[in-house]
Amino acid sequence: MSNLSLAILAYKGIDELISLVTHYIKKRRSSREERENENLDFVLLNLSGNKLSPEAIKKIKTWGECGVISKDIPFIELSDPETYMDNISEFCSNIIEELIKKDHIINNLLLGKYILIPPGLPSLSLAFMSIFHGITGTIPRMSFFYKEDGTFNVIKPFDFHSLRNESRGRLRLENRDKDYVLINLAGRCLSEEAIEEVKTWFENPIIELDIPNLDLNNPDTYMDNVLLFCNSKIDELIAQENLKDNLVLGKFILVPPALSSVDVSLISILHGICGQYPLMSFFYRKNNLFYLTRPVDFQDLCNKFRDEISKI
Repeated sequence: MSNLSLAILAYKGIDELISLVTHYIKKRRSSREERENENLDFVLLNLSGNKLSPEAIKKIKTWGECGVISKDIPFIELSDPETYMDNISEFCSNIIEELIKKDHIINNLLLGKYILIPPGLPSLSLAFMSIFHGITGTIPRMSFFYKEDGTFNVIKPFDFHSLRNESRGRLRLENRDKDYVLINLAGRCLSEEAIEEVKTWFENPIIELDIPNLDLNNPDTYMDNVLLFCNSKIDELIAQENLKDNLVLGKFILVPPALSSVDVSLISILHGICGQYPLMSFFYRKNNLFYLTRPVDFQDLCNKFRDEISKI
């Protein structure tokens, strides 16, 4: 694929996780714990690393009969680009393995009877998103924290797979002769060091858009404001930089926003437009300077699960 240098696709721990998932799907165990979870309306998977307040738990229980599973998010070493995605994928694999073996949620995953609160780190939340998508065939429903009267509460779960489907056919291709470009929507300008790194991938343009503050304090308008922002940025790219065909072809590398609800929304829309997860790069810090990881192929990560599960 052009001269781009992709991050290593043999993600650490992923093959073992795929074997575990396919084993449990074949067995479809009916232990007491799994029957109990399956009889619930959903299981909430709190992988944000933040504790749920009593107010948040009270609101979650208004959505239906549920179980709540929370996992701690330990420190992850992300200062070395050679091990960046290995460490991300190994962490995600370990968490999902624990969810399946210890918390007995494989049936809930396959039935789509779960809601995810993802981590705040873009590379981590998008890795979970693509893995769950590969396992279940759909992008997860997700919820996010917002601050209300000094307390963190949660918004109603949002259906990101429907958002992806609504974005299909949104743009029409006019010119296939397009080279890759880098689109920085992280809200952080690229350093000279990061720009030099990108130049080792290609000589094409780098597009950087400003990221304004979003009003995310009202649960009734939370997702409306997120989607308004995402759609406005896509329109801005099309109008100002003539990138419509790049978006349709998936010929771009995205540096995603730092807010999980925004990056998940943006990726869902882009998935609908180009039919796959876009290539993405992430900031990492080394010697007090910020660089970019090599482009990461999350569609490949999703496909690894989907392809194996389709054989069952």
